[in-house]
Amino acid sequence: MRKRSTFCVAKVLLCALFASVGGSALCQSAFQKKVLLVNTGPVLLGRSTDIAISGEYGVGQRVGVGLRTTSGYLTNRSIYSGINTSAFINYHLFKFQRVDPFVGIAGGKTTYKADREAAGTDNYTGFQLIVQGGGRYLISNRVGVYAQGALSFRRDVMPTVEVGASLKLGNLR
Repeated sequence: MRKRSTFCVAKVLLCALFASVGGSALCQSAFQKKVLLVNTGPVLLGRSTDIAISGEYGVGQRVGVGLRTTSGYLTNRSIYSGINTSAFINYHLFKFQRVDPFVGIAGGKTTYKADREAAGTDNYTGFQLIVQGGGRYLISNRVGVYAQGALSFRRDVMPTVEVGASLKLGNLR
């Protein structure tokens, strides 16, 4: 009997702690089945300043599928333009109300053209495989920020970091 009352006290204290930092962990989580998440932001540490936009739909309690595209153009001693389009699947690691860490894999088409003063012209079109991981933090029930790191494998390996805004759209039944 004593163990049960200790467990109840611990549960009440944990609920009070979660409520004091923005809500109960038993409430709606940041990622959900049948919910659409839309993200947009700049891609950093790449070869250019690209802008990314993605949409992810929850097909399971922890699994989401989506589409992502990036496009960029840069002029600084070289002219670069590129577009990447990929489909992805993410696994969401934990079920928290405002925090949503995930890992995933993507595949798609990449096309870029570069004209560098020193190195000449470099054009590439082909398949890319992407390993990605990141997290999202919801500031409110629908709006948040996200960060994502990725390794893109094509004819070379390129690390990228993406940061930006995230919008959670309600249950789409």
